[in-house]
Amino acid sequence: MILPRIPSMSASSVLVLLVLLIPALSTARSDEGIRTEASFITTPGILDFGTIGTGETASLPLYFHYPQGVEGSPWRLETSSSWVVLDRTGGQFVTSTPHRVTVTVNSGNLDPGTHRAHVVITGEGAESRAVPVLLHVEYKPRTTGTGVVRYLTIEPPRPEPLAPGLSRVFRASGQVGDDRTGDDRTVDVTGQARWISDNTSVAEFLEPGVLQARAKGVARLTAEKDGVRSESIPVRVDEPAGPIIALSGPDAALGRVEANASRELQYVITNTGAGALAWRASVTVPWIRAVTGDDRIPLSAAGSAIPSGEGRSLTVRVNARGLEAGEYEGALVIRSNGGDRVIEVTMTVVTLVEVVLTPLKITLPEDQSRRLMATAVWSDGARSDVSSSRWGYWINSNPSAGSFQGRSSLFMAQSPGWTEIKRIESGKESASAAIEVTPVDPRARLRVAPHLVDLGTIGPGETTTGRFDLRRSGSDAVAWKLDLADEWEAGYGQEPLNGVMTEATGTLKITLRLLDETPVETPDGSELFDLELVIEAGAGQSALYHRGLPAGSCRDRVVFHFDDQHRTLFLAYKVSTETSRPVLRLEPRVLNLGVLEPERTYMPRVSVRNEGKSMLSWSADVQGRRVYFHDMRLPGGVFMSLYNEKAGDDQFYNPPEQAGNPVRITGWWRGRGGYPERFSRRDSLTYSFEGTGVAVGVFTSPDAGSFQVNLNGAYLAEIDCTGPADERREVMLAGNLGTGPQVLTLTAAREGPFRIEGFRVYGTAVKKAAGNWIRVSPARGTTRTSPDYVSLIINPAGLDAGLYRENILFDSDGGRGVVELFFEVKEARTTALMPVYLYRQGEDHLYLSEALTLSDEVLRGYHREDRAFTLFSPGTPGTTELYAWHDPRRNTWFYTTDKERDSREATGHIFHGSIGNIALVPIRETRELYRFYNPETRRYLYTTTLSEESGQRRKGYRYDGIAGYVR
Repeated sequence: MILPRIPSMSASSVLVLLVLLIPALSTARSDEGIRTEASFITTPGILDFGTIGTGETASLPLYFHYPQGVEGSPWRLETSSSWVVLDRTGGQFVTSTPHRVTVTVNSGNLDPGTHRAHVVITGEGAESRAVPVLLHVEYKPRTTGTGVVRYLTIEPPRPEPLAPGLSRVFRASGQVGDDRTGDDRTVDVTGQARWISDNTSVAEFLEPGVLQARAKGVARLTAEKDGVRSESIPVRVDEPAGPIIALSGPDAALGRVEANASRELQYVITNTGAGALAWRASVTVPWIRAVTGDDRIPLSAAGSAIPSGEGRSLTVRVNARGLEAGEYEGALVIRSNGGDRVIEVTMTVVTLVEVVLTPLKITLPEDQSRRLMATAVWSDGARSDVSSSRWGYWINSNPSAGSFQGRSSLFMAQSPGWTEIKRIESGKESASAAIEVTPVDPRARLRVAPHLVDLGTIGPGETTTGRFDLRRSGSDAVAWKLDLADEWEAGYGQEPLNGVMTEATGTLKITLRLLDETPVETPDGSELFDLELVIEAGAGQSALYHRGLPAGSCRDRVVFHFDDQHRTLFLAYKVSTETSRPVLRLEPRVLNLGVLEPERTYMPRVSVRNEGKSMLSWSADVQGRRVYFHDMRLPGGVFMSLYNEKAGDDQFYNPPEQAGNPVRITGWWRGRGGYPERFSRRDSLTYSFEGTGVAVGVFTSPDAGSFQVNLNGAYLAEIDCTGPADERREVMLAGNLGTGPQVLTLTAAREGPFRIEGFRVYGTAVKKAAGNWIRVSPARGTTRTSPDYVSLIINPAGLDAGLYRENILFDSDGGRGVVELFFEVKEARTTALMPVYLYRQGEDHLYLSEALTLSDEVLRGYHREDRAFTLFSPGTPGTTELYAWHDPRRNTWFYTTDKERDSREATGHIFHGSIGNIALVPIRETRELYRFYNPETRRYLYTTTLSEESGQRRKGYRYDGIAGYVR
């Protein structure tokens, strides 16, 4: 029996619960693996209702059974709290038949927070059993008391004209008086105010503060709250003749966010109209901020102007640092001369309550390892595995006894002795676990670790895996044989699994499946689930076993024989009546991006899906210099994925563009999940490559066929794609190949479909990039049903030419996964730079480079100063020409990137030509060229620093946007 996890409980509560459970646990953990409990067996061991709202109810089934109970003797149930209600409280034992009771909780009279109770089971001749009941009552939404409104104002007070179909965002601010303190404060009441348009045929509010233009005309707007009405604001709707803003990006309903965590959301602002789009961003709450492009400065004022048909990336960062548990709402508002957009951000912040460490006592032979589990219990009742999180760390009182492998939870025993282990996570400290490291019998030539493999909880249709690691000492081979507990029945004609170990290390892979969704009722009335156990020893050796088992916890013996000795190992697991475990699925598993341009930023996405039923908590990180991911060695070589997202199921499959010419197909291959699936007998697939070794990735299934492999015209092998479930498998085909081109051909053999994932080539030179060239956004998340999408923000500027690979590591409480990333950077051509010098005459600033020559008459009165900045030569990727216009009447200069649409002849300006190329987006080592405008003198001023802003404002200048990016 597995000791249940005990979330959200104090040390004293845990001690009491352990005292109640020890009688059942002590007898359940017999080396014989047979259930001889002197008390009740319950499923589940803890009734965890999770989070419900105030005034709501929830129900769960409780199954209990007493194997030694006398037929007809009574049993009774009681609850320790009135908010726990049972549908029945007594009955009589029935031999070998579990009883079912429905347990209901009612939060009507409970305060928000975590609550605990017990359901106590008593019966004749049995020890009482207390089943813990856990419930978290949801906090009410956080609200801001607005008090009494004195008056209302609307922003912006003088909005720009709006084109039909576009939206404008208005905010209402009210001066609010608190009658208790007498203080006044200004609060945002946009969501609480009533918004009024006096002409809804011209413009109408779709939601609080969001106005949509309908037709040409004028509408007057007001906001009203608590009987106080703002002044009316006129809005003109006219035909579009300028820029139009479009915003694309993910939903900002973030759901559950852990305290002190942060999220990043990627958006793109696009100008779909004519002329330059000038825009400005602001936030309604301090925990939201935004940056644009590669800039790391918050958008407190405005972003760079966006030419027609182009876009700008916008990163919205949400930071929960310092926030208390509860519901939060905020928004990022984007205002522009082409309409407004608003990104509404909502989240539920949860705080860490405690860290639970299991197991609490371990005996471990030296040179063996055991994994500890640290579980975080959150304020909303949820739990997550933080055993290897990047924010926590382990405390080891005696490093000479053993140590942890990197950041992982794998403890490696080194020398005999005792040590105490604790886990620290976000300032919370777990209870300590005691580990005793014992000496190993020097006669043992074969060691097996760990002593017990905990496979966790398994529900209908679910699969769980584990492994035993083998280590041989000495130079002689060791013969071994495996025996399983008698309850497991081997397949027909199957001999006990055995082998001869010649290598220094080996592995026994354990796969446990619960096959049926509903149990089978036996003649004696009991309900048994059908379990399948597969043990794989490598080199094609495997054994298949079956058994029937009722719901509950179990521990089975595995006896390992070698020489004249044996070792007794254990498999622990729990059978659940409901699908319970989250399951991590990543797609695609390989990203081949092809050739990247140094001047562009790339944002490929990976979907994170949960194929289980309970909440999946995941995190993502870049491999960097790590060689191992927990106890898994990370893949090498270069993998060419055949995944094509455009390949529809049962439609003709075409290789993806990044595969290029190396992949050729013959016959009618159909798409299945984005991968090619063999359809007819004569189907073949040819892959050309250069390398010293090659492997193929396939998907197994129970009804799959097989294919023959030919390399350079010579037969290699036949690959059987059958397997007990739909799983991915990678098969090594050839190694130690000579240099030069290789041709691999796969031809259908035995009848039955099979899918090819791709090919892994060894011997190709790849590079590892260093520095901040890649970011993962978001880096953490939770999902139950809808997929999360992780963006890999890649900036190849600064990377040398060559072929690169990187691994993105996904860790979760539903498994671990690796997404492989490949791309190539070509040799960048040298970019010529053009210095630009400042010429000054009074307030007037003139910028000149060698690209533009002016007459002495135009330059009269100017004196040259130092170099102001640097522009790029014509043809530099990501740049465009910067043109100079001069107004001789006011003696002012204006610079633009579009001489046609920004024509100034009608206003008295004279066109002089280009002074060089300016970057349209932030690229390496660039900075903004800011533009200021004085509406009284109608003069422009340009500068690369905002330190002049306050002085220029005193002279009547206003910030007017960004002309572009310069060096």
